[in-house]
Amino acid sequence: MQRKGRLPACFARAFGLQVGPYVMLRDHNQNEIEVAIEKKGGKVYFADGWAFLKTFYGILAGAWVTFIFANRHLFLIEVRNLYGGELEYPRLDPPLKMMHPGCQGLSKVLCDIWFQCYFPSNCVLSHNGQAVNF
Repeated sequence: MQRKGRLPACFARAFGLQVGPYVMLRDHNQNEIEVAIEKKGGKVYFADGWAFLKTFYGILAGAWVTFIFANRHLFLIEVRNLYGGELEYPRLDPPLKMMHPGCQGLSKVLCDIWFQCYFPSNCVLSHNGQAVNF
């Protein structure tokens, strides 16, 4: 998965100005991953936080991700494997709320350091006071 995901041009033309600087991507089990939005040259991209989907959902060879624009800060997502079968969404109690550090007042440098743990298998995040390994 690339570090950025470009939204379709027809969506960018119709709704690009409405999309906030950060959005939540929410799956069927209410897990939420916050992603920074980048707008450039009339195009809209999912940026920082986007690559975490690969780790969280265990995407290996590829996947189809469907996005439903709910409001300026929320997209509902559905993730399917390359054969069209819906992936198992992690069931966590409470659901994961992966917040982008940029929303918490950290600098861009710290944001970049934070998101370097996307791909290593030893990445550990805290969830509800407990470590969650990815």
